[in-house]
Amino acid sequence: MKQIMKLIPILICILVMSMMFVSAASANSVNSELNSDTVFVNEALSCTNTQTNSPDVFSSPENFITYLKSFDGKYENVLNQYSSLSEEQQKIFLEKLKNFEDIEVSIQKVPVTSAKSSEQYISMDALFSLQGINLMSIKMDGRYTTSGSMAVSPLYANAYVTTLYVPFVSLTRSSLDSYVSNGVFYENSAFTALVNVAGLGFTPRTFYLEMRGNGYGRTYTNTW
Repeated sequence: MKQIMKLIPILICILVMSMMFVSAASANSVNSELNSDTVFVNEALSCTNTQTNSPDVFSSPENFITYLKSFDGKYENVLNQYSSLSEEQQKIFLEKLKNFEDIEVSIQKVPVTSAKSSEQYISMDALFSLQGINLMSIKMDGRYTTSGSMAVSPLYANAYVTTLYVPFVSLTRSSLDSYVSNGVFYENSAFTALVNVAGLGFTPRTFYLEMRGNGYGRTYTNTW
């Protein structure tokens, strides 16, 4: 009996340590899941390329080209496109990029698919460029129920950054909403773009995207 009594503290210690190990493993698992979700959300809502601490990047075309070359080919396409511009066009590009002036937007068509006869899925890809040089792209998705030619109720909406083609650009989603009105599905989103260069206070610009659809699919897109 005395031997059993001596073993009780040891057994209690082993039990406590086991519980602590299981708790730690569980916490690590939860944190891993949360980190995974956080990464996904950040990619969907916001995307930032490398910030530069050198305000001299925009001081001349030569400095801008040198900066692009410092990434060991990562921005080779932008470098080639920019280098092909005349010196005057290169200077204009830098001035306009600072505050995202005269940005051109092209909407790429995405095939319409429908998982169910009573649902419709629509999507749009928006490519933003300046003087023929791609800057960034955004994708917007929407899904809603239908009845004949009419949209009935929204099921899903999302808008997110797919690609940033140039360094030091920050793009953050600032709003997203969807609804159905008069048989039409509406989805609207907004993204704020900023040139992220330390020491230079450039003005951010907000881009707006709109997409509509009915019972047959996407009917209208717009950006401004």
